[in-house]
Amino acid sequence: MYALKNMFRVFVFVTAGNTIGAAVFLTLLGREFMLNYLFLWQMIGIAVVCAFGNMIFWSKKELSKRQIKLRYIIHYIYNNIVVVGLAFMLGWIELGDPFDIIAMFVLVAIVYSTITTLIVKTDRQTAEELNKKLRKYNKSNDINSIGDSQN
Repeated sequence: MYALKNMFRVFVFVTAGNTIGAAVFLTLLGREFMLNYLFLWQMIGIAVVCAFGNMIFWSKKELSKRQIKLRYIIHYIYNNIVVVGLAFMLGWIELGDPFDIIAMFVLVAIVYSTITTLIVKTDRQTAEELNKKLRKYNKSNDINSIGDSQN
């Protein structure tokens, strides 16, 4: 259930990030580009495919820091392939325009690092809150068990 919830959270972040990235890209490089409703569905589709990329982090055992870093690298490459590859396939950018391609990679890097930072930060906060509650719970159980053992 957690993996599904996390994928939905990533979907929302990627949708927001793609929207902002597309707005920046179109403002700077594609003012003549006319949007239609298909563009919105394409962005939603890209967000879904990117969210499924979170399966790269799934593991039955706890991962080492090195394994996590490697998976982040693979995840970043995956997302670049998805976003830039689909941008080519959908006609958003063309192979003959290196500036657009470079701009797309830069925007993907910015959006990816922003989303990753937000997710890591919120996950850390959640873990700290849970640990605080567990310490409080364990402390109250220790006091109760001391009282029980004295009776």
